[in-house]
Amino acid sequence: MGRTAKYATLKTYQPFIDAIRKDLKIPDTMIIDLRFADLRGRRSGDATTHSKTYSKVRVSKHLSHNEILRVLMHELRHVWQYTSGTMESKVEKIKRGYSYKKVWNNTVYDDYGMKTRTHYNKYYTSPWEVDARAYADKLFTLFPGGKVKAVQSRKLVGVVGGVKFYKIAS
Repeated sequence: MGRTAKYATLKTYQPFIDAIRKDLKIPDTMIIDLRFADLRGRRSGDATTHSKTYSKVRVSKHLSHNEILRVLMHELRHVWQYTSGTMESKVEKIKRGYSYKKVWNNTVYDDYGMKTRTHYNKYYTSPWEVDARAYADKLFTLFPGGKVKAVQSRKLVGVVGGVKFYKIAS
């Protein structure tokens, strides 16, 4: 797995997040609540988009730097899928509870999650996961050597709780 990133913090990864947002053209109106969490097991990250203006992204803090970048790219791709309208979630009331669905390019799929090995296999091959993994494969194109390209300039847009927030200049 490689060495764990020593400082998996928002401050450290904000320039990478800004570069991914710019690459994906995620609107500035989308608030991304990013947290480095103590995720264990198979899960290295997850994204939950609550509306067209708010998403919560969690990334395991027990990953190497390049793995964190790959997970950030993967999870922010899911945010883009929702903001672009490529994917949406759908909940249907059924006799005993609810049925969860995903709509991908106007095609409805069951939202299997990862309850069993069979569910995991269906989840893994779902079009939104295939798309997110393909985007994350651009890791070294977007971040040669695991670094933000030096030609990108940053502009400080604010400070909250001692954390500086930057925007990548166009």
